[in-house]
Amino acid sequence: MNIPYKGKFKISQRYKGSEHDGLDMVGIDDKNIYSTINGWVEYAGWENSKNHKQGFGQYVKIVMAGSTDRYYFGHLSKICVKKGDIVKRGQKIGEEGCTGKSTGSHLHYCVREHGQKSKYKDISLISAVSNKEGIYQAPKDRWVKDDYGWWYCYAYGGYPKECWMLLDSWYYFGQSGYALQNTTFDYKGKQYVFGNDCRCVNP
Repeated sequence: MNIPYKGKFKISQRYKGSEHDGLDMVGIDDKNIYSTINGWVEYAGWENSKNHKQGFGQYVKIVMAGSTDRYYFGHLSKICVKKGDIVKRGQKIGEEGCTGKSTGSHLHYCVREHGQKSKYKDISLISAVSNKEGIYQAPKDRWVKDDYGWWYCYAYGGYPKECWMLLDSWYYFGQSGYALQNTTFDYKGKQYVFGNDCRCVNP
């Protein structure tokens, strides 16, 4: 699941193709809106600066890196990015609201190829979320172990290699994306020893 909320959220209106080209979503635990992709901001502002009740109201449009798809985050009460910004998956881009043509606070979340309204895509499939009204729980960050070792899966991440970072002085993640375990590592002339739980015994 790759959705623009953290914690619990509600789908108040499902994707219906041309009738409704995205998901209407309401944050329950968190009203902040987070980017679901890596990309750059093509637009951030009012759909119509002279009529704040029109369309998406305040919205952010992000071009997915390496793609022609545009991701739309509409009806925002606050925008936290600007045109031209490079954004990462999981980065806060705004706050849920009821600007534009909206009867209540929610987010309209959709994807359009080349930004064309007629070339909408099924956002429920893209985000791996059920296309049914109801309350759902966003995924959480967690430790995962597979055949190669331990890695840290971010809620908004994909395969471990693109998620890795140095969490703190206890852990170190190599180029493979996995935490060092039962090994030593030479770094800037100092030798670090990592135990069975991936923790460094001499930080």
